[in-house]
Amino acid sequence: MDKKHVAIIQTNFEELVDVTHQVDDIIRILEERKVLNSTMVKFLMVTILLNFFLSVVNRPNYHFLQLSMEHRKKLRHFYEMIQGRGPGAFKSLLQVLRETENFRAENLLTKDNLTIHASILEPILQPVNVPQDVFDGVLDSDLEVKVHPQNKLMDIDEENQPSGTYKMRSKPRGHALIININKTLNQTDRIGSEVDERKLNKLFKDLGYKVVSRSNLNLKEMQTTIAEFSSDPALANIDSTVVFIMSHGQQLKPGERSVDLITSDGKNLNTKYIVDQFFSKDSKFTKVDERKPKLFFFQACRVEDGPNRNCSINRRWNHEVEIDSVLISNGHCPGRKYEDTFQIFSTIEGYPSMRDRKNGAWFVDKFCEIVAENAWQYDLDTMLGLVDEKIRNLSSVAYGYQTMEVLKQDMISTKTYQISHLCYTGSRIVARKASNGSIDQPEHLKRFILQKIRATGAITVAQFMKEVLINPACGYYTTREMFGRTGDFVTSPEISQMFGEMIAVWFVNEWAKVGSPKPFNLIELGPGRASMMADMLRTFDQLNLQSLVNVHFVEISDSLSKIQAEKLCVNVHYQDSKSNFYMNGETKSGVKVFWYKTLQDVDMTRFSLLVAHEFFDALPVHKFQKTSRGWREVMIDIDYNDTSGEKLKYVLSPGPTVMSMALISETETRDHLEVSPESTLIMEYLADKLERYGGIALVIDYGHNGDKTDTFRAYRNHQQCDPLTNIGSTDLTADVDFAALQKAVGNKLITFGPVTQRQFLQQMQMEVRLKMLLENCKDDKQKELLKSNVKMLTDEDKMGCAFHFVAYFPAVLEKLLQRFPSIGFLTK
Repeated sequence: MDKKHVAIIQTNFEELVDVTHQVDDIIRILEERKVLNSTMVKFLMVTILLNFFLSVVNRPNYHFLQLSMEHRKKLRHFYEMIQGRGPGAFKSLLQVLRETENFRAENLLTKDNLTIHASILEPILQPVNVPQDVFDGVLDSDLEVKVHPQNKLMDIDEENQPSGTYKMRSKPRGHALIININKTLNQTDRIGSEVDERKLNKLFKDLGYKVVSRSNLNLKEMQTTIAEFSSDPALANIDSTVVFIMSHGQQLKPGERSVDLITSDGKNLNTKYIVDQFFSKDSKFTKVDERKPKLFFFQACRVEDGPNRNCSINRRWNHEVEIDSVLISNGHCPGRKYEDTFQIFSTIEGYPSMRDRKNGAWFVDKFCEIVAENAWQYDLDTMLGLVDEKIRNLSSVAYGYQTMEVLKQDMISTKTYQISHLCYTGSRIVARKASNGSIDQPEHLKRFILQKIRATGAITVAQFMKEVLINPACGYYTTREMFGRTGDFVTSPEISQMFGEMIAVWFVNEWAKVGSPKPFNLIELGPGRASMMADMLRTFDQLNLQSLVNVHFVEISDSLSKIQAEKLCVNVHYQDSKSNFYMNGETKSGVKVFWYKTLQDVDMTRFSLLVAHEFFDALPVHKFQKTSRGWREVMIDIDYNDTSGEKLKYVLSPGPTVMSMALISETETRDHLEVSPESTLIMEYLADKLERYGGIALVIDYGHNGDKTDTFRAYRNHQQCDPLTNIGSTDLTADVDFAALQKAVGNKLITFGPVTQRQFLQQMQMEVRLKMLLENCKDDKQKELLKSNVKMLTDEDKMGCAFHFVAYFPAVLEKLLQRFPSIGFLTK
């Protein structure tokens, strides 16, 4: 690259990092055009991604912050690297920035930065000063909407306007219609929505819009207001229109891209009708030759039914929350082709839209916050993404999380698409409760996954597993009773109390061997119904160790944590977001018990005994297939050959994915494999803590030693079934790769095993324990049951060889363990 071009990049380096987006697309295109080679791309795409994984594991509460930091780090590496490429690199860079709509970055590198490209909601010419007493009687914190001041004219040279942008030069910028229906016939008032109305009025005025605001309109008034607004002759002279409507709402039927909004007289007005008015013969906004954006915001629920209810908020939000929903059914308007239209829904299909009684609707509150701060520097797409990230950090005990949906219809240089994010990302997942069985959780989950695939394309097996198993609203683990003979599978602790007793005795023996450090933690990952822990604690009580131990559960399911608390504790307390644990209690014998969402929240600065029984098999895996063109990732897509449009199928990625480049060793000999990055990261974290502070870990699961290939499967009613059917009603699992866990702990820990469950329990003298129980048992049927249970746990053709045990000790104990090997893992 020429020195002058290098100088331009270096001069504008920090600003380039600030304004560049879609860096992955930029890197991919530059690789295709031979500007970057594969080694450079692998460094940029893989190294940074792995650093992000590590940061999320270490500080999961800062997911979005860490992602932003890693994004900036990648951009820094990219702009440093591009300076060392050939003489045509600068020209190629400009071209790719233009193709990816990075107009701000392009402007920094061309024309001495004199031309600024416009995009939707461009910055204001001058900030508008609003008197402090405008909103008397309302807390200042509720209406903190201060648009970022901008001293420069950031607008576009009309003669040089590039394709892919809208002109935003009119005065006013546009017209905004804000309608708030907070009182509806036969429904509860939408308390808090008056705060939303005031915030939006202030925001759009400060953005340079002429605002028309109306409240509590009946159906006829609503239709008249929208018709008058869309036919206002002044619209011909402005560059954009905004319609923002807040009311109760209801989704008509699955798959509809519209919502019924409820007017003050209890009647419904469909969002399609509202949008249609701006394409009618009377509309003044479409009577001009120029293409102008029309933005429609709908703050309302999209559930098919469900009368308005109240619920309390937990941990993420401090006030009472309600949902904008109402039971109603009626006809709807036929669809039509729209041009230059944004439709922004506060929630996705089938889900409620939350509203706080003090701060107003979640969506409106975060929309005002993000746009007021960033309209001067970001386009609407970027800001809506930031809004969604903000919303996803909020949760309701009764209704879970919320995510927004955006439909862009025939926008300039943009095809119709939908932005839809996962409903969970935070480390504290709150399950959404069903309402008297009215929510069909598996059906909701299936629709959500289909909707996500239609919006973003095929998803990875890992994404599929995560949604199916731990989606906070309708995931398998968060909403179902899956254990026991009436569930989908039976675990060893559920079969016999002796299993948990043997685990407790093993831990006590190994703990005593290393000097009986006290006090100590007893940690369980994924404790199920706490059956094993109950048997272990009973054993600890008999050995008079109860005063030395605290129990720590890592459990993401609120429903399971309640079952665990009922089984173990005499009292339970729920905590706020300031605590690392979300619940705590105490057993009858005085053992303190704590519940966490992640292992990283547990204080492991004391000696810890950790057990993970059937935990790692439920963690998401990425599946890969070796082809003649190299490794490809196995994805899940919709089978469009099926007439229902709801059948899923496996497909291969068209090219290498970030995961296939990052996770597959060059020495791999298998042609099909499964990799769990989450398992690796947990083991790396655990190895670091055990090495530093001391402890012992025991992993019990079915798995292999790095030699199996396709093990991804599902179970329902104790029978193996197709993972892509009965979504949300089946348990998904994959065999644990013990070799990968061993590699993750490196030389920090000493590993014993894997050995079969049969060997471990036999060496732990389970037969002796059985004999003692039989001697004290007077009932013949009970005796036979005890014998049968032991056979189930230890027989080779049952669970005896299906499950394996692996133990981990700090490497500093190597010499001790050579003299006194771990019982249960002794070789003949």
